[in-house]
Amino acid sequence: MVYCGKPSKGCSHCRQRKIRCDIGVPACGQCIKAQKECPGYRNMLDLSFRNESEDVIKKARAKSRRSPPTRSKKASLVPRKASRDAATPNAASPVSSIVVPSTPQLTSNFVDFPTTFFNNTDYWLNTNPASSDLSIFSLQPTIEEDGINYFMFNFVKMPNGPSHGYFYYIEDLCRGCGFDGTLQPAMIATGLAGHANRTQSSYLMARARKEYAMALRRINAALRSPSEALKDSVLLAIVIVAIFETIAGAKELSLREWTEHVNGAATLVKLRGRTQLKHPGSLGLFIHATTHVMVSCVQREIPMPTQIIELREEAFNYLPMDPAYRQMRMMDEFSIFRSAVKSRSLNDPQANITKALEIDNDLAKSFTDVPPEWLYETVFTETDCEAVLSGSYDIYYDHWISQMWNAMRTSRIMLHEIIRSQLIKGFTATPRTFTAAEFRTQFQTSANICSKMRDEILRSVPQHVGFVTRKPFTSPHASSSSSPPDISDLFPELQSSTPQSQPFNPNNSFADLLFDEVFNPSLPSPKEHLHPDPTHPSIGGCFLLWPLYVAGITRVSTNEHRKYAANMLQYAGEHMGIRAGSNLAVFMRETHMVAMAPDTSERMKGGVELLGLGDADEVVLKVDIWRDERPKRPLLDMLAREEQERKERLRVGRVEEQEFYFG
Repeated sequence: MVYCGKPSKGCSHCRQRKIRCDIGVPACGQCIKAQKECPGYRNMLDLSFRNESEDVIKKARAKSRRSPPTRSKKASLVPRKASRDAATPNAASPVSSIVVPSTPQLTSNFVDFPTTFFNNTDYWLNTNPASSDLSIFSLQPTIEEDGINYFMFNFVKMPNGPSHGYFYYIEDLCRGCGFDGTLQPAMIATGLAGHANRTQSSYLMARARKEYAMALRRINAALRSPSEALKDSVLLAIVIVAIFETIAGAKELSLREWTEHVNGAATLVKLRGRTQLKHPGSLGLFIHATTHVMVSCVQREIPMPTQIIELREEAFNYLPMDPAYRQMRMMDEFSIFRSAVKSRSLNDPQANITKALEIDNDLAKSFTDVPPEWLYETVFTETDCEAVLSGSYDIYYDHWISQMWNAMRTSRIMLHEIIRSQLIKGFTATPRTFTAAEFRTQFQTSANICSKMRDEILRSVPQHVGFVTRKPFTSPHASSSSSPPDISDLFPELQSSTPQSQPFNPNNSFADLLFDEVFNPSLPSPKEHLHPDPTHPSIGGCFLLWPLYVAGITRVSTNEHRKYAANMLQYAGEHMGIRAGSNLAVFMRETHMVAMAPDTSERMKGGVELLGLGDADEVVLKVDIWRDERPKRPLLDMLAREEQERKERLRVGRVEEQEFYFG
């Protein structure tokens, strides 16, 4: 193919006038000066390819006419019928019979994923057409294509309805700057690791780790160049290899590698500055990367870098203020407060309780009056499905919406755990503080909120792990809809009897609607059979790890809750290809045994050994469950004495009142 020079990046108006185009966004400066509508810019990646099929066919036919047909000795050994069968695939066979056996066949009875995600898989792979003459006849995907397709199917979803999607910006970034060699091995490694875990393939895992090592080498090489380090593809590759650590982590529970990747992403984000907020794809990547940083800071109880907080505040100005972004703002404030309490820079229990209640109130308000599409349906069932606890589960629009709700609930659980710990300090101090009844009431209120948030997280599990695939507020056998129907459509017999003075509260769940006084409480609860979907996207399990872990270890959780959380984490590890789930499940089960140890030092020692991270000061995953879940004995004794004194005062008051009236 003849090289015709580097194509121009300018818009069509500037190319026709043969003037320099500044490639501005949303319109170039020349079109703005001429007061013309800028037609936009061409996709440079598409210009790198031409359709030469017709020319190649013409050349081949011309060559065949010039030379007479000859039959080689090697070809004469093959019967004509066999040759025809080899060239024409069997109608009953899904693949051609001409297959190059260069790699093991990547099929499984358990997993059957689609072979493509976008229109053309070759767009995501730098394929070498000269690698094999017969490869063009093979319908079996290569191992690299399998990794790319698995990643796209399980971790990428475009925005839909109220959902923002996840990794939705990948296509936009790659079409803008190309699909370079830094990003490709990271995606292949993560995809192959997940596929290997699902199919229990040691060969695929070995190939995944090989691609992972290549991705790290190319990332390090890019970081040595000031210009390459600021590319979107480098930051995106770091985010993806961080997910690789979650998918294919070590057998022992350790977040060290994941944390190192997140720290690297934080450094790049700070270097990229405000320019990354101007392009929609770069803005989406920034929000994704800094959310990883925020979660890491919350887990390690350290403050977020000030520069990243300032960049996120500016980024939120370019984004719509829906419940998700309101909640993200509150999460940033929560991470700062949590680290301040941990470092004892905030050491006044009364002030800490007041601040925690303020953040908690803001978090709760961020999900008040949500759009109808953000509502979730609560289903009551008598099924004995392993994924359902206590006979009920919730259905959300998709995993991303559920994740936003669970992020709020997880934060509120941690906030009220802080409140309870601050109250216990005051209850057991000498001299005692927090002696007023309102503090004991707050202690119980915080416990109730933790229990409520825990139960709501656990009810979201069936949808995350693939037992529920329908949209909320739809029939179990109906097609999925993008938004919940009107209540009058669900219950037409109630339309005439519903009082008009009772407004519909969008903050209520479907369970609240069923038991509201304007509805008939005798309506039957919906029932449906739940079955696991073996091709359910792994991102649902990834979203579930942290909320389910927090719900399982909170002090208000019982052994039943902890066992259920561990079992579902184990399910995510074994059936969804997320090894971090299995590691967390083992950690929760063994930690509960350590928590029952009589000596506190032995509990802490055992906990550090379980983490496999050595010294207690270097523990990455900080878990405050080393003592028995029951409150301290002195606190119980104190509360019992105060209750007895209160009853005695009431009894004495009644006796004095009787003496006053009856002499």
